[in-house]
Amino acid sequence: EIALHNGLDFYQNVPCGEKTGDPAQFDTFEKLYDAVLAQLKPTIDRFAVHKYLNYKIAGENAPYLHLSLLLNDCIARGKATFEGGVRYLNASSEMFGIISCADSLTAIKTLVYDDKKLTLPELIDVLDHDFEGHDDIRHMCLSAPKYGNDDDYADDIMKDIFTYYRDCVTGRPNTKGGFYRIN
Repeated sequence: EIALHNGLDFYQNVPCGEKTGDPAQFDTFEKLYDAVLAQLKPTIDRFAVHKYLNYKIAGENAPYLHLSLLLNDCIARGKATFEGGVRYLNASSEMFGIISCADSLTAIKTLVYDDKKLTLPELIDVLDHDFEGHDDIRHMCLSAPKYGNDDDYADDIMKDIFTYYRDCVTGRPNTKGGFYRIN
């Protein structure tokens, strides 16, 4: 959504992402895809910092003592969960909406770049108006390939996004000397 509006949250009319260019200039799917990844990267980075601070501040101010009583390592060490009590702190980053993102990109790739049924600016305009008066385009989007249906065309886009996300997250240090994973 934000890549389709050059970093602007269209509904709130506020800038909230990177300036990735005028989508009318995305004459290949690769250019659009690069813009999407350029929007994801700083969001993933901010989330990693947020997660780090969440564990750090929780450890200092809200040690979850009741939870800590249920964990053997915490009892044996005499420390709360976020104060180093647990042997393995599940420091993970969660991503929601990845399949919707992949399905949306697959529909755009199919309709705009492969089948050339619409231009990207035309599709963006229809999306901005919630398909009002364009049930035909809504049906085309719904009929595009979807992830999870044994269709490599759609599945490969999802795998690419997931791999990008995994590579951005995995290996970042957490507050307890370990590393983040994805969830």
